[in-house]
Amino acid sequence: MSFARTVLMSLALTSVAASWAHAQQFSAEEREAIVRYWKAPGRFKSETVNGVDGRPAYQVFLTPETSTWFWKYQRAIGAGKLPPTVDGSSAPVDKAEWEKWVSARLEYDRGLAQAYVEANVEKVGTPRIASRGVKPLDPGMPPTGLATAVGAPPPRFALPKIPINVTVSFEDPDVS
Repeated sequence: MSFARTVLMSLALTSVAASWAHAQQFSAEEREAIVRYWKAPGRFKSETVNGVDGRPAYQVFLTPETSTWFWKYQRAIGAGKLPPTVDGSSAPVDKAEWEKWVSARLEYDRGLAQAYVEANVEKVGTPRIASRGVKPLDPGMPPTGLATAVGAPPPRFALPKIPINVTVSFEDPDVS
């Protein structure tokens, strides 16, 4: 294929792709129908999860910031690159120290959140998960290099939250 023909084909494909990018995927009527479908009464139902006493039951969850931080942490230690059959605990010494601190911090924050729920049963309702009765120790500051590699850890890894169940209803009874 000649150079001129290649250039002309590239230009033609580029102009076609550009026109497709600017074309509307759906007409205004189709977009309105989609919005009406998802806004229909009863389409979404959300409700709090209640405890045995009928009040909302708090449960300890990781915060969204913690989830993001753990993702960065996993990338920093190279855990995402290992196949599932390989034990990643043979990491260098500083990474082992990081893992020890992260595990201790997670246990500590979960313990604090659980203790808050149990201390405030009258206000927050029956906890969904009972405490193990062990008060974890504060792990202190993160090890050297951890914050540089991953970023500062969030203020709390875990907090008490009320779980919410969300149900989406479809017209077709076979779709769930």
